[in-house]
Amino acid sequence: MGGIEYWVLNHLCRALKRGRLIFFASHEPFQLSSNSASVRISTQRAGYAFGMRQPSVEMELILDRPAQFEMTAAQSCLSELFEMAPEDCPLVRAFDEVQLDSQLLDLLGCTCGLARHLLQEGGVPVFAPEVILDARTPDAEPSRVRLHLRIPMIDHVPRGQVVAAYAHALSITWTFTKPEGLREDPKPIADALCKDFIMPMRKVFEWGLSTRPLFKEAFDRDIPFSHLSTGVFQLGTGVHSRLVARSATDSDSALGARISHRKDQTQVFLQDMGAPTADMILVRDAETALQAAHKIGFPVVIKPADLDRSEGVFVDLQNDTSVRDAYAAASRLSSLIMVQRQIRGYCHRLVVFHGRFVFGFTRHPAAVEGDGMKSVRELVDRFNNIQLRKAKHLQAKPIPFDDEALSCLKHQHLGPDDIPGTGVFAFMRKANVAQYAGHNEIITDRVHPENIALAERVSRMFRLESVGIDFISNDPSRPWQETGAAITELNFQPQIGENTARANLAAMFPNGTHGTILVICFVGGKAAMKAGRKYFDEILTKGIKAVLTSHDTTIGSDGAIYQLDIGKGLSPRCTALLRDPSISELVVVVQTTEFTISGPPFQGNVTVTHVDSDVHRSTDPSEWVNAEAVSDLIRLLKGR
Repeated sequence: MGGIEYWVLNHLCRALKRGRLIFFASHEPFQLSSNSASVRISTQRAGYAFGMRQPSVEMELILDRPAQFEMTAAQSCLSELFEMAPEDCPLVRAFDEVQLDSQLLDLLGCTCGLARHLLQEGGVPVFAPEVILDARTPDAEPSRVRLHLRIPMIDHVPRGQVVAAYAHALSITWTFTKPEGLREDPKPIADALCKDFIMPMRKVFEWGLSTRPLFKEAFDRDIPFSHLSTGVFQLGTGVHSRLVARSATDSDSALGARISHRKDQTQVFLQDMGAPTADMILVRDAETALQAAHKIGFPVVIKPADLDRSEGVFVDLQNDTSVRDAYAAASRLSSLIMVQRQIRGYCHRLVVFHGRFVFGFTRHPAAVEGDGMKSVRELVDRFNNIQLRKAKHLQAKPIPFDDEALSCLKHQHLGPDDIPGTGVFAFMRKANVAQYAGHNEIITDRVHPENIALAERVSRMFRLESVGIDFISNDPSRPWQETGAAITELNFQPQIGENTARANLAAMFPNGTHGTILVICFVGGKAAMKAGRKYFDEILTKGIKAVLTSHDTTIGSDGAIYQLDIGKGLSPRCTALLRDPSISELVVVVQTTEFTISGPPFQGNVTVTHVDSDVHRSTDPSEWVNAEAVSDLIRLLKGR
């Protein structure tokens, strides 16, 4: 048994000992089962099937019919534990002939919604709601129901992980089929998922905070995406395609990324281009750190020169003792430590994409927002209690009432028992650091044009299409040269949210385009190949870079065989060709029913010509299918 499948099985076996609803793994097709339910996912290639806006595969779910399902309690639990809104758990759609009672539909909606949440948190961008294909009662088990669904699927995601996501989700939602007094507390189950399911997935897929907003925006815009490997995705197809990994793109300079990873090297580069910087000295021990601090002048900042996400950063160091302590802590994380002059003001993140400023926000320290009724202490307690009630993978670190918090409040003329006014923020930390959830304030419309021009010039100099620039200023609405502002860091692969994702995708795929090349399908037998070849030859004379493929032969734009080490099969051939950034049109000769099993690997921007009905069954080349099957194949290709 392979590595990923093993940890899924190992976790499920350990969870069984804790008395949960648990499922066991077997081999092809991947399956988990118990006395109460079983989940099995097909090993067929994923494709665009009827009713699905993402590639999908079939899943079989067998479970006891619930006598009840407390939807209100389930929604409250999902909201508190997983920050899920009711719209995240829509009623699962069913084909017209499928009839299910409302209790089962509610259970399926919550289960599937939670499964997608768990996969998204692990780095798998699945958003399309599931579709029920069939629902039957097994003859030997009248109290059970056997369901066949289409579920969204991403390439190169082990099926065992997907099965486990639906199994874990069902183990939580099944709780609400029981009377309130008999329900197991779902919080321990949800917390265990952080270590046993979500964090291992994040390591495999190199998950980042930018993953979900970027691909959710692509999904909403009908821009297709596919997973290539370990968190690298392709957006769009063929000549219109782009490669992304978190917020990095295929147009980012490798040299720019390398330089920006070293803060000391970044500073030299910035100084040479005339950008404002903070004085910095690279140090080798605590004594040279002290000497550097005195030379630069207090207050200073100590931080590793080669770490990101504010790791090991210590700010507002005012004396020798604080410098020694900060150096000792930072040097445990890196051997490259720098002392930097502290600039007055807050850190403002200026995000530039494709040479244009697209978003700005101020990274304030951790804070609580006043409501005019509660004291600072009560607001902190409420914030911490809300965090503790969430599933562990969503929790922010509780804000402590320590000396730093009291000092921050004092500078704001506040005490623990004072009541901040409505909308007034009481800051509890000196700086925005990774350990605590900071408060971000959007400033896109307030950034001065001079500061925007500086940020855009920096992005061009570093040859980075996507970059987050840390700009320290006490007023970003004034020009940098008037405020003593400075750039302290450049962030390759910056964390982005919904607004930045929208701007980035608008730049990559302007004017609402979907980033797809034209796919021209000819359906039939030998005549379809003849018609496809005629059309292909015609567009080649126009200089269009096109490729023609059938299930066993592919021809390039030079008229020669386009060599693919794939063997027979129309779906894998089309998939490979759609990833070729030199191809602007794909001509597909469809002579078998292969696509009716998995669905085609393309959707949208497709034209279909029905040449004849001489179509073979993909599982038996000697057998022709009837006209109805050909009609279904054509509807599938058209996406209807």
